[in-house]
Amino acid sequence: MHELPLTNKILDIALDYARKNEASRIVSVQIGLGVMHEAEPEWMNKYFAWITRGTVAENANLDFRRYPVIWFCQKCQKPFKDPGEKSAGTFCPECSENRELTLISGKEFRVESIIIS
Repeated sequence: MHELPLTNKILDIALDYARKNEASRIVSVQIGLGVMHEAEPEWMNKYFAWITRGTVAENANLDFRRYPVIWFCQKCQKPFKDPGEKSAGTFCPECSENRELTLISGKEFRVESIIIS
């Protein structure tokens, strides 16, 4: 159910952008979403279709760009992609370290662009 407040925020951002740019229609909103983020695009699309009724965003698309999980190993000083995408037991493929890892990608959630007309 946490998708509804997130989707409402997306709509607020898009409507504000459309208003500032005197747009008559929002065509689409591109969302950057890391694979570790808990938001479900399917539910966000359903909510977006519902909450945009009667607005300039009605019939607009939510387009999702998925970001992979990428860690940075402090010991090796190298980034690596997590092969499990959502794994809890992540280890560096170079040195097998699992305590000196920093997440650098995979939890993103942001409005990346808005297409208006």
